[in-house]
Amino acid sequence: MPPEILQTLPGYDPNVAKNRAEARSIMEKLGYGLDNRLKIKVSTRNTPFYRDPAVILIDQLKEVYIDGELETIDTTNWYPKVMRKDYTVGSNLTGNALDDPDQNFYENYACGAEGNYNGYCNPGVDELIDRQSSEADQEKRNLRSSGRATALFASLTFSRSFLVRNRLTEVITRSPARRLRT
Repeated sequence: MPPEILQTLPGYDPNVAKNRAEARSIMEKLGYGLDNRLKIKVSTRNTPFYRDPAVILIDQLKEVYIDGELETIDTTNWYPKVMRKDYTVGSNLTGNALDDPDQNFYENYACGAEGNYNGYCNPGVDELIDRQSSEADQEKRNLRSSGRATALFASLTFSRSFLVRNRLTEVITRSPARRLRT
């Protein structure tokens, strides 16, 4: 996706200070701040490739009034925990070796996909994936040249973030700080 389009999506502005200020503002509206920080657990597999990004995430969350505690899970227990959705914030890795978006989109983002661990489902995104997949013209098929790219990417970004937001939103809105403000 061209940088000028990417930076219009939430959280992708190259001005990190501005992004963090916006996030702090959202948290403050929910009753959180320096004296009232949201405490969460960040769950991940207990291997360096999973643990290290989770530690970086915890460090970055501190900038927006969120204190994360690392919860490392033995590999044999990780996927059952994810499938049960037994986490508040889950740090996971997804990769593929194919240079074609179909495999990634259908496996990880489509409604009911096996790798769609958080269960996010948007029939509109499924339709965009199907249209992109059935496009014979390679130039049109390339998401970067398509007007659909922004809508698809924004929704897919939300989908991956939703793994965090799904339960985190519940934690935020049910917290004592939130109840005091409503």
